[in-house]
Amino acid sequence: VKKKYFKDEKVSVDFEVCYHVGIDLDLNRDPPEYEIGSEVQMTVHVTNENGEPLSRNLESILVLPSGNEISTLLWTPVDLGEYVSFYSPQEIGRYRITVKVKKDKEICYVGEDSAIFFVGCEEISTDLKINGTVKEEPVEFVLTVKKSDGTTLSGGEITSDLHLPDGSILTLSWSDEGDGTYTTHYTPSELGHYRISGTITVLGEGSCFRGSFSKGFTVVEEELLPDLVIRNEDIVVKAKRNNTEDSEPQIGDTVVISVTVWNLGMADAGEFYVYILVDGWVIYSEKMQGLAAGKSKTFTCEWTFINSGCFIISAVVDPNKEEIV
Repeated sequence: VKKKYFKDEKVSVDFEVCYHVGIDLDLNRDPPEYEIGSEVQMTVHVTNENGEPLSRNLESILVLPSGNEISTLLWTPVDLGEYVSFYSPQEIGRYRITVKVKKDKEICYVGEDSAIFFVGCEEISTDLKINGTVKEEPVEFVLTVKKSDGTTLSGGEITSDLHLPDGSILTLSWSDEGDGTYTTHYTPSELGHYRISGTITVLGEGSCFRGSFSKGFTVVEEELLPDLVIRNEDIVVKAKRNNTEDSEPQIGDTVVISVTVWNLGMADAGEFYVYILVDGWVIYSEKMQGLAAGKSKTFTCEWTFINSGCFIISAVVDPNKEEIV
């Protein structure tokens, strides 16, 4: 077929073969905490897309706690694709070093890597509480941070990892509640053992505070709770004079009232109060630091009858405020 009305067209495109360069930056301390004047060693490995080492020129920026930047660090080659640099910090606070390869015509994509280290930070105490560990229900993490003198610290930056039973790791975001308290939440979707760990840094003008935390917990199908119980038969009244039960003491008689509290639940009970009352008036109270699951504790007190009449003896464990007048 003869082509009469169309002419030939040629399409072309230019392309080039080049390197993808990756960077891996390491510090010589873990955790990365240093003192004023100590030597920070930074090591960089340069590789191509196949993980093979490359020799390249490096450039870096070191950001000081004051905000000033240093871009003149000397990177010395020690092996193919491996470089080291040293720095002696003179300021207290957080430093950030970022390293990348100087781009040239052979490089298509340049990776970079950064690291943070801390200098002259005072150690602080951390207290982590974990509330609720039931599958498909929110778990609350409450972190309290204090200095050595007991002063709480707010305005901190928290970096934390949550290790899941399947081996995966999640990063959690924390909220500063003030008064040195920080919170975060996570809703677990699988049963098993979890672990949360992390660090907190509080920076001020010329000051640096650092602390770490780590705690494990187990997620269950349903919540195990304590169940504190006082039954009618757990309240016993005996006359003091002969140590026998006496349902009708005389005026002026003293009796011994015994009350037994049971924990019938599946978990240990924490701190609680026990009250013994006569006709609604509290005649005895005691604070307990805890009671293990399946265990019991007996409380006793004495009461002298100075009036005749009918009296109701009762006991309350772990009451709400409105239950006790």
